Amino acid sequence: RAIGVSNRVKGQLIAPDDPADGATYYLGSPSSAVRFRLYEKGKQMRSLAADPSLIRPDWLRFETQFRPIRDAKQLAASLTAGQVWGVSAWTLRIAREGFGAAPEPLIVRPRLMTSFERRNLAMRRQYGQHIAEHMRLCGHDPEAFMAAMRSAIGVGSDDS
Repeated sequence: RAIGVSNRVKGQLIAPDDPADGATYYLGSPSSAVRFRLYEKGKQMRSLAADPSLIRPDWLRFETQFRPIRDAKQLAASLTAGQVWGVSAWTLRIAREGFGAAPEPLIVRPRLMTSFERRNLAMRRQYGQHIAEHMRLCGHDPEAFMAAMRSAIGVGSDDS
């Protein structure tokens, strides 16, 4: 919990009605790219076992869930399970302080689109079908299409 607080990551404890069943602690929101879970696995398994004395009650299970977006998915697909612990500062701390692992810190961020790329995307979404229709009307001839566009916006005429 201290790691979550110091990194301003929200935590949530899900506790069953019967504490002997074991609780689950989450760090990170369900919609964030990185989320951590800690299960009291020993308690859960003891409640299911024929002979609970054979199961250690202090058995914990840790998971880090990493759901990258856009082009970061390609890099994430090549990460080992151990490397995933390095995808955020706070999961790296959990790995190092919680169980002595030493994963390398990784910077896994999607490449941001440039202003030009964002404008092109908006233009394609808004006018793509209209432009495709113009191309069909021009017989898919790029020069005829460009001439029609120049004429439509008044570029290249005597009054521009």
